[in-house]
Amino acid sequence: SSSDLQYRTYLALVWHYKYMACELLGKNEEAGAAIENVLICDPAFADFWYQRGCMHQYRGEYDEAIKQFDLALKYDANFADAYLGQGKSP
Repeated sequence: SSSDLQYRTYLALVWHYKYMACELLGKNEEAGAAIENVLICDPAFADFWYQRGCMHQYRGEYDEAIKQFDLALKYDANFADAYLGQGKSP
């Protein structure tokens, strides 16, 4: 149902923010668990893939960043920021 999909999307967003916080704090094990939960809740959550791309880009991991931006675009072909992220990765 649409309410179930909306719930899963909000839950994925919560796990997504936990992932980002853990990643920034260097809590890799917790970040990994949060990723798994995002993917269980909503694997097509384009913003998740975009944010992962931004993190890889920040670290200078440009090939991995582009892969993540590609995944964001797979799930949302109109995600303009993901196109911009691809362009910023040398």
